[in-house]
Amino acid sequence: MTSQTRYIRAGWLIDGTGTTIQQDVLLTLKQGKIAEICSCPKGELPDPSLVVDFSHCTLIPPLVDCHVHLALSPTDDQKVRKEQLNTPYEQRKKNINTHLNLLLQHGIAAIRDGGDRHGHTCLYKHELTGVNQCSPLPQLKVTNSGFYASGCYGAFLGQMAAKTSTLPETVAQTPLPIDHVKLFNSGVNSLTQFGRETAPQFSLDTIKGLSSSLKKKKLPLMVHANGQQPVANAVNGGCSSIEHGFFMGDENLQRMAELQTFWVPTAVTMKTLLGLKVGDSDVVERTLDSQLEQLVKARHYGVPVAVGTDAGSMGIEFGTSVSEELQLLQQASYSLAEVIACATTKGGELLGTKFSSPLLQSKPASFLAVKSAPSQLLANLSFIEAVQFPDRPLFFPKQTAGKEV
Repeated sequence: MTSQTRYIRAGWLIDGTGTTIQQDVLLTLKQGKIAEICSCPKGELPDPSLVVDFSHCTLIPPLVDCHVHLALSPTDDQKVRKEQLNTPYEQRKKNINTHLNLLLQHGIAAIRDGGDRHGHTCLYKHELTGVNQCSPLPQLKVTNSGFYASGCYGAFLGQMAAKTSTLPETVAQTPLPIDHVKLFNSGVNSLTQFGRETAPQFSLDTIKGLSSSLKKKKLPLMVHANGQQPVANAVNGGCSSIEHGFFMGDENLQRMAELQTFWVPTAVTMKTLLGLKVGDSDVVERTLDSQLEQLVKARHYGVPVAVGTDAGSMGIEFGTSVSEELQLLQQASYSLAEVIACATTKGGELLGTKFSSPLLQSKPASFLAVKSAPSQLLANLSFIEAVQFPDRPLFFPKQTAGKEV
């Protein structure tokens, strides 16, 4: 990495703080950091040979997807979806590579994987870091498998916790290093009965015990939970984030705001099912509308929201689904600056990564240059002119990425 001063000219800058959008700016980069951000009127430029011109682009921090399943294909072919759950690791590794490349081409710098039945994504990261002595790009945060209670939802992605009283000990037996723990605490949303709630899989005391043991190890706890009581047990039990959170209600939203518990709403899952005509369309549409209404309230209460897509679930593509999720956030009253913050710096905060920090003075020089004005940014998010990650050279990816067949 060169120590020479460089300049980035941008038509617009959305810095990831959730506040203003700046126009016609000049970033001064020194030793991999942003030394200065100033207004850049036309004709007032430093040495042109040191300036990279993105005056036709909007600069934003790199994107983060806080909920994916890299080992799974987003196909809607039910036979393939069933067969892939027991596909050998060598075949899964090819899919993981494909999905990581798709995410990278869409400017996603960091992801959090929600696990798979056999822990293949965890094994993939372990192998790769062992060979290269560094994390892959996108930066990959992994768990092994999620934990679910006997007789409850989660078998296709996780392992059963036979005795809830020994859950911390069960988690401690995970064979490879992990970055977080995934817990299932409810079932999935009914696609035929609006708002149906399943019972919590784990008690408040069980989650408290697990959360306490994980905090000593500095391991975050992500909890799949829908419905009022499953979410309440997870939030009051000390989880780091609620995944999905459909039908959790006002009381939980207010409690999450109070505790600053992250919410990863994955609203795009319902939009995708609606498009695929899965289940009762009226119920699916009402479920999506309900989630958007909860997002309106979450913004009002101050719940920290980070973007996750559940990519790898049926119909949810890697990379492109981020743009769809962001457009849903905008429908739920979030401003463009707030939407970008949820997709970048909020996700970076949840994952504990420097790969998506605010574009502010003294912060790492890490950004996407998207070939679009702000007014059309979310629709054009895949048109990435250039990518700058921390401690990496500026590179210019292809502007389109193929879909997995």
